[in-house]
Formats: sequence, structure tokens, C-alpha cells
Amino acid sequence: MRTIFLLMLLLPLNILAHQDKILTIQKSNVILQYTIGWKQQEIGRVNEILAHLTEKLVLARNFKEKILISFTHDYVQWYSSYYSLSYDNFRIIDYQNNCKILSGRGIKLIIKDRQLNIEKTLSVIDNAISNIEFIKKKQAQVLIDLREKINNKKQFDTLTTIPFKQIDGFFSKTTDLVKKLINERTYRNLKCAETFWNIDYYYRNNKFHFYNTSNPETQYNPKTGYEDTVKLYGEDILTVDNILEIFGEWNYGNFVFINDSVF
Repeated sequence: MRTIFLLMLLLPLNILAHQDKILTIQKSNVILQYTIGWKQQEIGRVNEILAHLTEKLVLARNFKEKILISFTHDYVQWYSSYYSLSYDNFRIIDYQNNCKILSGRGIKLIIKDRQLNIEKTLSVIDNAISNIEFIKKKQAQVLIDLREKINNKKQFDTLTTIPFKQIDGFFSKTTDLVKKLINERTYRNLKCAETFWNIDYYYRNNKFHFYNTSNPETQYNPKTGYEDTVKLYGEDILTVDNILEIFGEWNYGNFVFINDSVF
């Protein structure tokens, strides 16, 4: 026990304690705040794609009121997963911008889940825009099980939302506008890779498409005696439903983790 205790004293504090990162994206009247465990994970870029498409959606709808999307990445599967939707006041801190207070009143979508589903989120926002009076009328406070105990007592939180079944209904009502937006290519950095060999992908139809960023590749054709082009820049080479992390570099290849246990 003494040896273990001594080793813990020698470990730096940043190894013994982990603190989540709270990041904020603001585009027009859309505020997206997300909580993640590590900045290196791709969930940040996925949130950037969501914020970009949400801004395009509200501009297409000519919607002027504020929208807050709050996403907590449940990377340890600790929370009760849910989407809550209300029309309410909000007040958040932008930690990247000198702890600036961002506040207002508008559509408020709170998501706690292991993965961020862009199509579902856009569908909820678009249906909310056309059903604001319904949301104001139906929203109410509900209890959320925090899945933890203090002094052997279960802990709960309260939030304001419309019934969860109604939100589930919004998931299945994918509007033509949302279908149009997700059918477009939205790149990892919001633009196509400009350097050969950089790993890159684009989002389309709720999937992530990794594409060839190398020079054209050729293969000898014994029938003709010439080199045939077999792979071109921009061709899809891998399609996945989700991305958690990309690890590696171009000399040796990359691992694409779709969750915390599968690559």
C-alpha cells in the first residue's frame, strides 16, 4: 500500500484528475455548446458540421429567433440519454471568449448521448421552428435520473421539455429541407482537403465518407501493357455511421475509431 501511495504522489495532477472541455460555436442566431472529454476526438468537428448545417437551415427558413443546442458527449455512458426540447430562457458561459455570458430566449435543444446524430438534430430543429406555439403550450418540467447517489439517495435533475414521445415524432419527420441539406457534401473542415495525403472525410446523408486524398494510383494491365488508373483523388474509400477518433499519420496509415471499442 505504501508503494502505491508513493506512486500516486509522484504522478502529475493532470493524470489523476480529468476535466471535461466545454466549447461554444456561434453562427448567426445559432449557439451550439458541447461538452467533450478530449479535444483530440472528432466529436468537435462533427459539432462544427452540425452548427454549419443548422445555420444554413435557419437562413433558409428566414428564422430570426435564437436557437441554443447543448450537447453533452456521454463517452463513459454515465448519463440517461435524452433529447429535450423547449422554448425558454437560456444563459451559458462562452469559456473560449473570456467567459462571456451568452443569454436570450428561443428554441432550446438539450442532448445527452453517446453519439451526435446530425440528421435527427436537424429534424428536431426544423420541426420546432414550425411548431413554436405547440412547444410553448406543451412544455413542462420533468425529472431526469442522474444515475448517481449521494448519501445513498438517488439524484435527479429537472428540465423543461415537451413530451419525449413528441420529440421522437420529430425524428421521423425529416423535412424536404433537411433532406436537401444532408444530401450536400459538408467536409470535415468545411472545405475539401487542399494537401495531398491529408486524411479527410465529408458528411452526407448521415454518414461520414472518407475519400482518397493521394495522387492518382495506377496498376499495370497485362492485357494492354499500360498502367491503368485505379484510384482517383476524391473517390470514397471508407464510409462509416459515426466517428469518435482518428489516430495515426500518413506514413503508416490511420485507425478510424467509430466508437470507444471498434475501429
